[in-house]
Amino acid sequence: MLNVYRQEMDESEKRQLGRFVPMRLGQVTTFADGVTQAYRVNILNRLLYLLIDSEGQPVNLANAGFSRWEYGVRVLQDTVEIQPGYDLQLLNPKTHKPMASLQAGQLLVRIFSKRNVYYVALLSDPPRYGQLKRPPAGAWKKIRPEVVQKNRTFSKMLQEVRFVMQAKNEVYKKLYLFFRPEKSSEILPQWKVTAEGEVIKLTFNRPELLEKWPKSAHLLFREIKAMAERNGFKVQKKNAFNWHIGKWSQP
Repeated sequence: MLNVYRQEMDESEKRQLGRFVPMRLGQVTTFADGVTQAYRVNILNRLLYLLIDSEGQPVNLANAGFSRWEYGVRVLQDTVEIQPGYDLQLLNPKTHKPMASLQAGQLLVRIFSKRNVYYVALLSDPPRYGQLKRPPAGAWKKIRPEVVQKNRTFSKMLQEVRFVMQAKNEVYKKLYLFFRPEKSSEILPQWKVTAEGEVIKLTFNRPELLEKWPKSAHLLFREIKAMAERNGFKVQKKNAFNWHIGKWSQP
């Protein structure tokens, strides 16, 4: 759950803080998957959601029954990750005048409060305050994984599975299944996707990391298996680090 980071500020900064866009935390909402939870957040009278992270629980918005995602933001204890592709307006911490507008990338921010109103601050050296800007119309589509449709060719499914694997590797902050390292300095797990005939092979390249999150590994396999079976494919789990997806005849 969210622990509020309360930052000490001088009186001048506190007065300037009133110019920031407030983020008012509302009630906790559970999505249609029965697992994924989020705070309802009101930013300038616009209803958004902050995902609540649960240790070892991968988040799958494709099955959460909630597609109108606006800001790619998730709560990690008292830290919020702002997703790639969303603008963040940087402000001077003293004058609070704009410094630059940039793509947020994988910036980390913290939420802190003043009189029960919540704000975001960039985790940087020196600290910089950020103001969330409204994303362009339809921007949420960029972070929503494709759902494999029926009657697609096998090559098309390979392409989409490759996309899913890419989401886990390079942009796990895109709110799909991922493994969360205990230390931010650890390298994220890497997957290798290959195709041999009508079989997709998923190979985990760093088993020493996977062993740390057996629950996450199980949930990840379950999600891939469900996705494949919904579209007429079968899955074999050769071992914890090698899975095959295809249309072979099982004995």
